[in-house]
Amino acid sequence: MSVSGYTPSMEEIRAAAILSLSNTGRGAKDSDRARAGLAFDRALAAHDAVVAAKAWDEGAQFAAVECNAIDDEKQAWVTPSDNPYRDQIGENK
Repeated sequence: MSVSGYTPSMEEIRAAAILSLSNTGRGAKDSDRARAGLAFDRALAAHDAVVAAKAWDEGAQFAAVECNAIDDEKQAWVTPSDNPYRDQIGENK
């Protein structure tokens, strides 16, 4: 959150990124803005996949401890190939 308490929406962040990534700012061509928008969307999707994979790992480990399948969270329980979100970030290939 910013100092002022205002948090921009994802669309505002995307619009600012498009202006920045298209290099020509407000004078950018539609094709430049479209390419910049696709680049932003790909980067955001990649980030979201990493976050989802980490969350799945933590949840699976927590559930294993809670169900007494393992003794503590330091004990290995799942492998990266068990995590379906790891496919999205290319770690199960």
